[in-house]
Amino acid sequence: MPESLMIPKDCIVVVGDGRKALVLRNHGNPLACDLRVEEVFSTAADPSTTEQGAEGGARAVKIDGRRSGGGQTDWRELSEQSFAKDVARAVEGLVEERGAPALVVVAPPKTLAELRRDLAPKVRQIVLAEVAKDLTGHPVAEIQRLLVD
Repeated sequence: MPESLMIPKDCIVVVGDGRKALVLRNHGNPLACDLRVEEVFSTAADPSTTEQGAEGGARAVKIDGRRSGGGQTDWRELSEQSFAKDVARAVEGLVEERGAPALVVVAPPKTLAELRRDLAPKVRQIVLAEVAKDLTGHPVAEIQRLLVD
């Protein structure tokens, strides 16, 4: 966790994981941060991978008759990657629409990497900070306290 962030006025703060994302905006200033929810994105709970792929991984039969198995598809991981891509596109639209001067991204390391990969280069240029933590279950006041105090 960074010691303390100076979050500029109108900065967008994205707090997410692979299933839920809060988009907050600082209505205050760097010295008196006032984060407020702008958007909430969530995905429906997926059945477990074993429930979705109960028949096991794919099988291939080679010309000589031997079989080889493909690993079981991790449907939850694919869903989370798709969700990160959707959140990245939505954040890009908000940054452009609201003329945000900066962006802070807070997510667990894996989701953070996916968001970083999926953000357009022009949006990546305004990233002020990346925080590798899962804060999606925290109330906004606690998120604010953890980021700026």
